[in-house]
Amino acid sequence: MVEIQRVLRPSGAVIIFENFGSGDEQPKPPENLLPYYEALVTSYGFSHQYIRTDSHFDSVEEAEHLFRFFFGEQFADRVKAQKSPLVPACTGVWWRTYD
Repeated sequence: MVEIQRVLRPSGAVIIFENFGSGDEQPKPPENLLPYYEALVTSYGFSHQYIRTDSHFDSVEEAEHLFRFFFGEQFADRVKAQKSPLVPACTGVWWRTYD
C-alpha cells in the first residue's frame, strides 16, 4: 500500500480485481485470501463489491477443453457435469481514492 500511495497521482484511484470464485453463481472466495480481502476494507479503507464475470462458450466441449487446460482436471470435470456452455464466476472489486 505504501508503494501504491507513492506512485499514485494526487486524487488518484486504485482498483483491485481478485478471484471471488470460479464455477459458482455466488461469491466463494479462496479461504487463504480472506484475511487479505478483509484488510483491504478494514485496514486500508477500500470499498468493495463483487460482480459476475461468467464465461460463455460456443459449446460445453469448448468450455471443458479450455477449463481443463487452464484450471485442471477437477474443474473441467465439474464444467462437463454441469452440461452448460456458461461457466459462472465472481470477481471481487475493491476501490479507493487517495487525496
